[in-house]
Amino acid sequence: MSINWYPGHMLKTKKEIIEDLNLVDVVLELLDARIPLSSQNPDIARIIGDKKHIVLLNKSDLAEETQNKKWIEYFNSNGNSYLSKISSIIFSPFWSCIYALYSPL
Repeated sequence: MSINWYPGHMLKTKKEIIEDLNLVDVVLELLDARIPLSSQNPDIARIIGDKKHIVLLNKSDLAEETQNKKWIEYFNSNGNSYLSKISSIIFSPFWSCIYALYSPL
């Protein structure tokens, strides 16, 4: 008996991203600042290819600032991402994303 750990909603979303990717110019990837690599879908880089890619570190106010700086360096070093931090408490998630896109690090 094989056990499939990949939840159906994740597979469905992955298929929808692949189908709709040609409709977008920029991909926003929202990651948890406390565990960015663990909260990242490992297939996203392959799926989005060379599309402009913006990484938003959510809950950056709950992570150590020294770690935030290291993650900013890490993600910006790949040459295809712009990275910004967003707070979990200042604004609603939508407005936090908008604020982060227009704010310098």
